[in-house]
Amino acid sequence: MTTITLQVDDKIGSIYHSISNENKQQFDQVLALMLQRAADNVKCDKVKQMIADIQSDPSLNNLDPEIIYMLLCSEEDD
Repeated sequence: MTTITLQVDDKIGSIYHSISNENKQQFDQVLALMLQRAADNVKCDKVKQMIADIQSDPSLNNLDPEIIYMLLCSEEDD
């Protein structure tokens, strides 16, 4: 895991600093999950845009979108 620093509203910072370590861990887990979902959505949007770009290329327009998606995903895993 990587540690990051976020700027937050003063009220949020005060609340976070006043809660117990156990609650901070729970808060951190929820925030990490929210950030992961946001990252997944960005990745999904990026893949959708790549598919649209590829499909607009006349030399590649006969490729099935599912095949394109599988190829793009396999490249991202490398």
